[in-house]
Amino acid sequence: MADVEVKYETTTATTVRGMEARSIEKAKQDGWEFVSQTELPLLRTQLSFRRVKPKVNWTPFLILGGVVVVLASIITVMSIVTGGDDEAASVPGAPTATAEAEAEAEVKSEPAAEVSVYEGPAYELITAEDPIAEGGLKQYWVLTDKLDYSNPGFKEQVKLIITDVTRAAKTTDIIVQIVTDAEIIEAESYSTFESYSATHDADHMKNVLFPKQATDWVAWYAGGYDYDEVALTGADDTYTIDWLPLGYEGHEKWKPLAEG
Repeated sequence: MADVEVKYETTTATTVRGMEARSIEKAKQDGWEFVSQTELPLLRTQLSFRRVKPKVNWTPFLILGGVVVVLASIITVMSIVTGGDDEAASVPGAPTATAEAEAEAEVKSEPAAEVSVYEGPAYELITAEDPIAEGGLKQYWVLTDKLDYSNPGFKEQVKLIITDVTRAAKTTDIIVQIVTDAEIIEAESYSTFESYSATHDADHMKNVLFPKQATDWVAWYAGGYDYDEVALTGADDTYTIDWLPLGYEGHEKWKPLAEG
């Protein structure tokens, strides 16, 4: 008897580094077999899984197909015996000039949409990256001027930036990284972290990059991704900001009011 080829379906999940064991165990409970893991930037790990693809039972579809053929034959015979409808279907008349005028008046009477005016600090959107993690969320890297962390109002300034980015993106389901030093973007961006790592040694990382990350990586906004469930859920408590400057660390549940 010839060996039956086993077919698999595959999936991937991204989790915070250090949480791999919990994510793997949860996937196993759903019938997935762990295959491999890949380290990503931003302290992320991508996990790959597989499971045997279920066989499709074609019998119901064959029966249904036979029923459809029989019904089609019956309908054809009945059409020949009874003949088609004598009366043509009525065609709705074209809209009158009055109806068109009323519709145009309704459109003109609609209030103009409000235009949002940005009043936050100046910033530059350095890159917008296609998703490879966090359930498919697009990631935006933003560079702004140095902030005074001793003034609690700096958080409201950062929120204005994030809100403006989500409005431009027309969604709150994105990731926004706020930094005040461009080297952090080069070191952590999906598109440049490999080349950065290849051209900077461990001493530079320790003496230059890591101190910058401690003071100039300001905030990390993530919208709609549940890191415990390892899935994009859109639940209210999955819209968060992590405040990152050394001495001012914190985690806050917050969702910007994005307007199209």
